[in-house]
Amino acid sequence: MPASLEYIGTSAFSFSQKLKKLTFSSSSKLELISHEAFANLSNLEKLTLPKSVKTLGSNLFRLTTSLKHVDVEEGNESFASVDGVLFSKDKTQLIYYPSQKNDESYKTPKETKELASYSFNKNSYLKKLELNEGLEKIGTFAFADAIKLEEISLPNSLETIERLAFYGNLELKELILPDNVKNFGKHVMNGLPKLKSLTIGNNINSLPSFFLSGVLDSLKEIHIKNKSTEFSVKKDTFAIPETVKFYVTSEHIKDVLKSNLSTSNDIIVEKVDNIKQETDVAKPKKNSNQGVVGWVKDKGLWYYLNESGSMATGWVKDKGLWYYLNESGSMATGWFTVSGKWYYTYNSGDLLVNTTTPDGYRVNANGEWVG
Repeated sequence: MPASLEYIGTSAFSFSQKLKKLTFSSSSKLELISHEAFANLSNLEKLTLPKSVKTLGSNLFRLTTSLKHVDVEEGNESFASVDGVLFSKDKTQLIYYPSQKNDESYKTPKETKELASYSFNKNSYLKKLELNEGLEKIGTFAFADAIKLEEISLPNSLETIERLAFYGNLELKELILPDNVKNFGKHVMNGLPKLKSLTIGNNINSLPSFFLSGVLDSLKEIHIKNKSTEFSVKKDTFAIPETVKFYVTSEHIKDVLKSNLSTSNDIIVEKVDNIKQETDVAKPKKNSNQGVVGWVKDKGLWYYLNESGSMATGWVKDKGLWYYLNESGSMATGWFTVSGKWYYTYNSGDLLVNTTTPDGYRVNANGEWVG
């Protein structure tokens, strides 16, 4: 491109399918690249933004499927590239993670507060994504058609998830929405054919229209952790199969769902004391003489170390909740027997008492199966 160029207009190169290479002079005067300037490209693999660029429009690389990395010329005062990922200079906004960047896992930098619209769209490789604590906003279509994405960790700092952020994620199996999300766009989750479980955090008081919709063939359960009498949903919040079961914390939440669901889904009220996140037990303390005391995780299994440093077996009570540790010391989950009696625990190990298990059986106040 000529060094005298100062402005690239909206959709300037969009759908330029023959475009394979684009270079800028080191003396470039380019200052502004407008919206979707490099959208819908299928052959451009590399791009280096000149140091003169001060402003980038929105959705710059929307639906582009060929880019492997985006670089920024040294000396640019507005933008930065970290390992081919485009950021604002201070890294508070992740602008674009290239669709052909071939890493299978990624963790966003600690400075990041926002994922821009279409930031991870069309990525063909990413399987595991960990979003940093401090992230507050996920933009429109942020993860759209990231077809290999299997696992994503959302931080407690997250407040906003915009429209169709999760769309066409063909391999995503579980999604846990943290407690402090306040703002949702429409169709925030749409077309997730392998999603099995959705958890909605404790402080999420309101869910909008078209919150969950599209192809959801594998969905089995939705856990709503909210305990507030202010919890509300719309008539069209959930467009889900009738086989999906809801697990809620109160009769009030159950009534809210029953009056708004268009399908006859089972709604099971869980005992609040038994609802526990895995991270609650993942905080072993230190004994100055013996080392770690408490819960430890090894090769995907949980163990409990006593003050002496030995592994506990049998029943263990921690923070008012009961857990059962097998003879090998590993924490039991699901159904298990002790002295001829059946018990059931969540995946977090918490013993269910005086309630109905996810597969429809009753357990009494001692956690014993009664029918």
